[in-house]
Amino acid sequence: MDVEEYTRALAAANRHGWAFLAAYGITWLVAAMAWAKASPRTAAIVTLFQGMVALPVALAMTLLTPGPPPPHHAALDSLSVTMATGQLLGLPVVILLVLSRQYTLVPLGLVILLVVHFAPDPLSSCYELALPP
Repeated sequence: MDVEEYTRALAAANRHGWAFLAAYGITWLVAAMAWAKASPRTAAIVTLFQGMVALPVALAMTLLTPGPPPPHHAALDSLSVTMATGQLLGLPVVILLVLSRQYTLVPLGLVILLVVHFAPDPLSSCYELALPP
């Protein structure tokens, strides 16, 4: 299975990401409302923990929607683990921003983590060169 087939199969298995878009979109809107209505500290904490709500909701909605099982590709599964690890290593930095009361930098830190997650997508054509058939 090449990268293009894998990404198509993964998109089908994840129902083209609708559940993740819905769950994260709603929780980011709640965070935005917190920034508009609450104190910076409260808004920063809501922003920091929105993913703890969105991820399980998105996974549950995906599982409840009929679709094919997810594909497996050893190299791309390894890449997913690497990307997730990068995000986990970045979260303590964002938590440090909250603890140091630099609340307005929390959304920026989370956006950087989001870029870490999605940056490899445009580079996926480069993966084909490195992956065995």
